[in-house]
Amino acid sequence: MHLIHQVDKGLKDFASYSDVLAVANLTNSQTQTGWMYLEVKTREDANDVMQAKAAGVAEGYLTRYTPFYVHLCLLAFQLVLLSLMSR
Repeated sequence: MHLIHQVDKGLKDFASYSDVLAVANLTNSQTQTGWMYLEVKTREDANDVMQAKAAGVAEGYLTRYTPFYVHLCLLAFQLVLLSLMSR
C-alpha cells in the first residue's frame, strides 16, 4: 500500500485507489481568512496505526513549504521596517 497519493481536484472516493491509505487536500485561504484548511481521509479498514501514519505523512507532505514561506514573509516584513526606520 502507498502511504500517500497526490490527487487533483479535491478528495475522491477510495474505490478508485485500492492501494492508498490516505488522501488529503490543503486549501490555502490565508489571504482571505488567515487560515489554511487541511482535509485528510484515511481508509477505515486499515489499522489505526497505519491510518495515523498515513495521515501524518500526507499532512507533512502538503505543508512542507509552509514554515519556509512564513519565515520568508516575516523576514521581508522586518527588512521593510528596517529600511523605513533608517530613513
